[in-house]
Amino acid sequence: MSCPYCIIDSSLHSFRIKEETDTHITYYCCMSESTDTNVDQIVFHIRGYLEKSEKTWSCIIDSRNFSVHWHTFPLTLALFDLVKEHQSRLKEIRMIHMNSWMKDFLAFCIPYMSEELQRVLVVE
Repeated sequence: MSCPYCIIDSSLHSFRIKEETDTHITYYCCMSESTDTNVDQIVFHIRGYLEKSEKTWSCIIDSRNFSVHWHTFPLTLALFDLVKEHQSRLKEIRMIHMNSWMKDFLAFCIPYMSEELQRVLVVE
């Protein structure tokens, strides 16, 4: 997947393929590794990955050094919509390295999540 924004600045997005088999892709992202705050650009990047394959998918969200910023909530809502578009192939979203910021933010977001998304969410 070639993101036109990452071509200019490779530090913008952390969403990438971690593992891939013939039938499944595991993506990885660590929000503290990315520098982009433009919600549309971030969603464009992730959409590009999700739309390039018909394989089932899962995602590991690394919460290491997570903190809440002005764009965190609008981005989360946009990502909920994007995930919903690709929900039929989603197997799991695993959250690792939970810090207190992410625990609080996740508790705030749960009411906005669909039941389907809540079922595939695994918090370590």
